[in-house]
Amino acid sequence: MNSRDKRAGRKRVHEDMCFAVRGGFGEDKDDAFIPNTRWVLLSELIKNVDKRELAALSKFAKALPERLKSAQQYLEEQRETDDE
Repeated sequence: MNSRDKRAGRKRVHEDMCFAVRGGFGEDKDDAFIPNTRWVLLSELIKNVDKRELAALSKFAKALPERLKSAQQYLEEQRETDDE
């Protein structure tokens, strides 16, 4: 991924999604982990992340629609309060 893609994110493709991941990244197995934020393909996460952690990602993804709905409702209530 080039530096622009790292800053702006990659174009969406149907075959693979990207996630902004904060964590320690080493260039190879001998590198110390370097704190950074990177765009990571879902396929790379599946290859490199423990199955239990992937289960947590799946649980988060399933809960996201309800969290978005709650956030939207809260913001609408705040807007109504500000208008009064």
